[in-house]
Amino acid sequence: MNITNHVIKLITALLITTSVCVNADITEQKKEDFLNAGLVNYDIKYLIKVGTTPEQVLLFAEKAPMISPYLIHHFTKRNIAPEIAASFHPDVVENNLFIEQILLAGLTPETANSYVEAGIDNCRAIISYAKHGVPPDLAGSLYKNKIHVTTEHSRNELQEALEHGLTTKDLPRYNGITDNTFELKKLYLSKVPVDFLHDALSNNITLEGARSLYFRGIDMETYPSLISDQQTCTVYPTTHLEFEYLGNLNGYQSKKEPIPLPKALFSRLNTLSFYGTMNCFSTDDQEEIFKYVEDMVTESNIKNPTIYRLLYMTAIIVSQKLNYEDVDRGELKSTFPKSCSIAEYWRRGIGDCDKYAVLGMVVFSQLKQLFPDVLANVYLTNELFSKELRHSWNTLVIAEEDRLIFTYIDILNLENGIDKSPKINYQNLLLVKMMQNNPFRNKNEVLGIMTPKYFNHEYFLSEYEKHFCKPAQ
Repeated sequence: MNITNHVIKLITALLITTSVCVNADITEQKKEDFLNAGLVNYDIKYLIKVGTTPEQVLLFAEKAPMISPYLIHHFTKRNIAPEIAASFHPDVVENNLFIEQILLAGLTPETANSYVEAGIDNCRAIISYAKHGVPPDLAGSLYKNKIHVTTEHSRNELQEALEHGLTTKDLPRYNGITDNTFELKKLYLSKVPVDFLHDALSNNITLEGARSLYFRGIDMETYPSLISDQQTCTVYPTTHLEFEYLGNLNGYQSKKEPIPLPKALFSRLNTLSFYGTMNCFSTDDQEEIFKYVEDMVTESNIKNPTIYRLLYMTAIIVSQKLNYEDVDRGELKSTFPKSCSIAEYWRRGIGDCDKYAVLGMVVFSQLKQLFPDVLANVYLTNELFSKELRHSWNTLVIAEEDRLIFTYIDILNLENGIDKSPKINYQNLLLVKMMQNNPFRNKNEVLGIMTPKYFNHEYFLSEYEKHFCKPAQ
């Protein structure tokens, strides 16, 4: 038994020794191949370890001498020939992953080199710019200013901005403001001062919020005094929300000094960017509409402005300027630019419900600038917290120190579900018969249509809590 065990051990030892000797012979043979090729000044053991052959070293030395022999195995395992590698720009020629991705994307080394020469050393960025037809010089400026083109849509947005006058000299001004061409186009066309946008971002205000503040005439010096750090429901719990007919507010005056609102509520009430119609709104559009509003105020000779009267004036101005047309469908839709500012509907004098609502917000914000003492704590926004998706109207919010007052103004008349032109006596337009089960007191007078179909009290309160009462994450 012992003899058998000793025999097994001897045989095993012999096999191991033989294997080591064979491997040693193979390694020595490979070393000899390198030495015979004259490759003596290399770490031959490393080259053998990673699988590089003397022939590969010699081939790369001849056709791609700039590539280190110790990197050759990266190229060979990716089937990148030395002459192909050598055709890439010196800044990327040793980056095998870069070259592989460029080739897999179907780009030529010459194409990639033109982008590298423009200052782009990221293969994904080069592939994206090249794929979407952005020329190297323009791509270099975009890349330097951290603006990406990743889809056909983003390419089209960039093209529109360029067609409206955007140049590479403008791009550094937007560095740090936006990284996508949709925002770039929107901000450029808005003509909102870039310094204002930078200041707003430094105050943790979103770009949409910044544009809305600018068009509402709120500067960055005033802004801090208009917001508080408190949670909305700490200041205005749902038990402090009141729903009134506008008629009950006839003669009502709110506080002249602005009451700071929780930031989330303030931002929501001051947002002008609804329905996409404000995307291309500009300071020129603002000035044009503002001039019209000023003239209307002068003609009206308002000696005793009130919230009630200024809301009616908002409705009068908008309803006089617009005739109702279903502009979002059919042939009429095709007559408007793809990216259409609300001002285009204003100029052409037609629009549907959301255009009435947005222009109501624009006009009211201008009246607020003309009558700050009357409207300091009055906000006109779009419909708040409604399940109705087929119609748009405006929500009026009045902020007091201990409560929020809500009412509605629907500048467009809906009767029996059929839209009608507002070119009728505006008093008839703005008077509505309320149905049962509404939260408003003293069935008196209201601007617009408020029926249970469009307004659910419980839903409103639950959505208010959902949007404004949960602690910030």
